[in-house]
Amino acid sequence: MTDDPDYEAYLDTLQEIIDLQSAGDLTGAVNLISSNLAKYADKPEMLLLTAVCSYRQNNAGQAIELCEQAHKIDPENQEVVDSLAVLKVITGSVSDGLYYAKLATTLSPHPYLPDLLPPDFSNFFHALRTAAPSRHFLDGLYLFNGRQFNDAAKEFRAELSLNPGNADAVKKLGHALIYIGEQDEAIKTLAVYGDAHADDPDVPSLMALANCRLGNFDEAARLCREAAALAPESLDNLMRILETAQFFEGELAAVYKEITAAAAVIIGKKAEDAATDEEYRPKDFDEPISIAMISNSLHGGDQHTFLLPMIENIDKRAFELTVFQQSPTGGPAFQEFKSKSPNWRRIVDVDDEVLAMILTRQRTDILIDLCGFSTNGRAVVSAASVAPVVTSLLHEPYGLKAPGVNVIISDAATADVDARNLGDGQRIVRTEGGLFALRPIVLMGDVGPLPAHANGHVTFGAQCSAQHISPSTVRMWSGILNAVDGSRLVLGNTANISNALREKIHAKFADAGVADKIDFQQSITADSPDSSFFNGIDIFLDSTPVNGTMTLCQALWMGVPVITAKADRRSGVIGASILTSAGQSDWIGEDVDDAIRIAVALTGDLDALSVKRENLRDATNASALMDVTGNSKKMYAALKSALESVRN
Repeated sequence: MTDDPDYEAYLDTLQEIIDLQSAGDLTGAVNLISSNLAKYADKPEMLLLTAVCSYRQNNAGQAIELCEQAHKIDPENQEVVDSLAVLKVITGSVSDGLYYAKLATTLSPHPYLPDLLPPDFSNFFHALRTAAPSRHFLDGLYLFNGRQFNDAAKEFRAELSLNPGNADAVKKLGHALIYIGEQDEAIKTLAVYGDAHADDPDVPSLMALANCRLGNFDEAARLCREAAALAPESLDNLMRILETAQFFEGELAAVYKEITAAAAVIIGKKAEDAATDEEYRPKDFDEPISIAMISNSLHGGDQHTFLLPMIENIDKRAFELTVFQQSPTGGPAFQEFKSKSPNWRRIVDVDDEVLAMILTRQRTDILIDLCGFSTNGRAVVSAASVAPVVTSLLHEPYGLKAPGVNVIISDAATADVDARNLGDGQRIVRTEGGLFALRPIVLMGDVGPLPAHANGHVTFGAQCSAQHISPSTVRMWSGILNAVDGSRLVLGNTANISNALREKIHAKFADAGVADKIDFQQSITADSPDSSFFNGIDIFLDSTPVNGTMTLCQALWMGVPVITAKADRRSGVIGASILTSAGQSDWIGEDVDDAIRIAVALTGDLDALSVKRENLRDATNASALMDVTGNSKKMYAALKSALESVRN
């Protein structure tokens, strides 16, 4: 027990309230709470016991409000989280209840009051049995949150066979279908739901995402605007729209600008509420610089690959890094990142106001927001003045024009474009290295011989991602195919290329007269890089104005030259950044026409191309792109420089 007499008295009061509730003396418990509530208003246990009384008086809504207040005070109080799990389920919010139940399993019970809750208030599984949704729906939610989308879709279909009126299951099914690549089926599913729920903004925003992944950009843009009109004040809605609109170009790019501006206004208002009264207290010169890194995408993919070297190569004497993880779960990549992070904190259950307070009280010097304009992000916290330097890394939509972000980390390849796209109050800090560095890719096998020698023609390759196949990408790839006699283009390096998607992509290239030159790779395993794809192509073609990232690095590692074309946005010079770090700036086109010229030059001498293929892996391995130690030092130096400029 504690030696603090005041806390001992508090515990005695709590125990007396618990005893009165257990004995059924609700009036006595309420009176005792009333006489002590003002004194202990900031104690989560007191609010929790008040919630128990509210529930006993058939006021579940007030009980939830009290528990949510207690959760803000102490996010790691297991009894409070248990109560929220039960209360959410019995009031119909099953997905929220499931979330809190999972969270409770990670927490420890109260050290001094093991019987803080009555049994029915902590029996989540009893609440589940009394809830209306079937086990299929609950299992579907669990699998969806765990990113097991194929299995989640099966459970949602099973739920709808039992409860056809479960609207949430319909939307979740549509969302899962998008993730597993069944875009047409997702659109049909969501359209049926939308006919009966015309005012639900989730329908057009999800349908916009599905259409974008099919390359139907005009329809996707129309749906984005429809979703924005239905819920113009919903930040979550606008963030989902921006995840789709980032792929638009030309006249459609106006959608991204419109939604960014609308979101910035809402973020600014919310940031005023989240901001704390505490001022930043500068550190002494010899204290480590405090860096907070917020991410919602560490479950796998590119972000993890490029950030992990920074975690592994941090100078703990100079920097103190805490990773704040917004995603609820993740696979092997998530676990590796977590195990190697100096400090790790899960914040999926922490609201913006509390997170802003945490960052301020820990005297954060540099906030690196890796969420940016995306769902499940923390744009409000970034705008709440919680650190003197607020920045991001990697690529759009992570930083440029985001409210609160005052520093953009650029490299030699991105600085000019970044300068033309800065928002108000933003400035560039250059790193002497590149934006990207990664460890050797050890699972991709050996480099094969140049396919052109055996095939008798040049085979280009590209990622089969319809959302990246913009009109300018079609122009670039078509121009290359027309300029290089007998050449073909294989689209692949991804799983589940449906027949419908193949038809839509062929249609995009029909006007340029090259549809018959486009082939598709057979389906592959989605969870690992595919060396057979790269060993079957001679040159890899990047997309524009949204470049690839990890795929470009995989191509270089497999001895395949990469051709990219610059565009006037950060996402359109990522390819240039990677190739510059790899020492291959000759393959960077200033525009689409220049990229076509580079392709013609590269394919003009197949023997030289074969030698390049044989040597490219070694050259890449020896380049700055894979100097993770040196690049990390340069990135930390840039962050330190940004902080010093603010302090001075």
